Amino acid sequence: MCAITIPSNNHYLPLGLMLYKPIGEDFSLLRTAEEYSKIINI
Repeated sequence: MCAITIPSNNHYLPLGLMLYKPIGEDFSLLRTAEEYSKIINI
């Protein structure tokens, strides 16, 4: 949930939730979202 709690990426918060909701237990997708947030943050 680190990617979802990043305040600097408020615009991507709903997208992260939408991706996290349907899969839930898929940590690989969550990890991808975390990498995405880092790339966007730079």
